[in-house]
Amino acid sequence: MLFRISAAVLPLAVGACAQSVPLPPAGSVAPAAVTSSITAPLPSVELAYTPRPVTDPANWQAVNDASAPGAGGNE
Repeated sequence: MLFRISAAVLPLAVGACAQSVPLPPAGSVAPAAVTSSITAPLPSVELAYTPRPVTDPANWQAVNDASAPGAGGNE
């Protein structure tokens, strides 16, 4: 139990004693947004919607018989 607590507290204590890094001057930093690089959005894709009502499960026996080799299905 003591190992878990020290494993969690030790990195926090070492990080608190570390020297902070000064930020660079504001003139050398790039601007947040460059408006000339913004392009027009791409046109949207239109999709055709086909409504399909919810139905009960069909009988798969007829589908299996029709697709079986030698039973009138595709061979």
